[in-house]
Amino acid sequence: MARVKKTLKDVHNFWGEQTSNYKAFLTRDIVSKLIGNIGGQYSTIYFRTLGASITDVSLLSSMGELIRVLLSLPAGIITDRTNKIKRLYLTGRLVALPVNLFFAFTTSWPVIFAARLWEIVTWRILMPTGHIISIAAVKNKDRVKALVLNRTTISAIGLIAPIISAYAVTYFGGLDEITSFRPLFLIQFVSALSIFLILASMLKEPEFERPEEQQVNPFRSTMGIFQQVQGLKMILLLNIVRTFFIRIRTPLMQLYFHEVKNADVFVLAYQNTVSTGVTLLLGIPRARVQLRTLQDNWDMFQRVRFMVELR
Repeated sequence: MARVKKTLKDVHNFWGEQTSNYKAFLTRDIVSKLIGNIGGQYSTIYFRTLGASITDVSLLSSMGELIRVLLSLPAGIITDRTNKIKRLYLTGRLVALPVNLFFAFTTSWPVIFAARLWEIVTWRILMPTGHIISIAAVKNKDRVKALVLNRTTISAIGLIAPIISAYAVTYFGGLDEITSFRPLFLIQFVSALSIFLILASMLKEPEFERPEEQQVNPFRSTMGIFQQVQGLKMILLLNIVRTFFIRIRTPLMQLYFHEVKNADVFVLAYQNTVSTGVTLLLGIPRARVQLRTLQDNWDMFQRVRFMVELR
């Protein structure tokens, strides 16, 4: 009991020492995890219910990946050349707000198709700014503790979020009724709007050192990072292979469980809950490894991780 009290006290003290930006982003993640994707978990089933074929579902996934690839470099260049990181980030979130309204009120799957692609465009553009704000929000000495607190909190919430979504879908009519999905996306819209207002009121312009302005060849800079960081090519290769097989099955997993295996909404929810539970259980040993190996090299690790995600 004494250890629990000490842990809670340490968390309270740590929270009080953190910047407004860190608190804003953790609040964002909590709300997003709890209700921010309450309908998105069943978006593929909703897409199919509106009349889309398996080919349409796969095409949407492929086009989304293509957009991510094509916009990665331009998004990085835009972010690198602006001094208004906060404004760019909030603008991206603002223009993404109508997506959930399209999902909620449309009766045509092509509208869902277009809205989803627009959402991917906006998120791809704002992603680098989000990374910059997140990295700059925490002092070097607190980075591992901040990461552990974030992951533990979000994983804990992730245990109950799928169950909440399942009860919500059931309350509004079940997976086989189109009308049952619409209120969920309205809830998502309210959630996204609330997050935007919270971020707009709490975020401060991030402070970080910028190199002197000069003409930079992005391809040469990328290759330079490969030369500086030993093992980066292997990390990138492993992520490419892993991502390839994940992307093959992910768009169709919901449909497979629901249409082929006749899984109901609670089976889908428990699947997500168990997955999150495993992540939560492994979070403590993973955090210990990070604390021992990454504390002194966090800045380089963030650069490596960003370059891998960019690909």
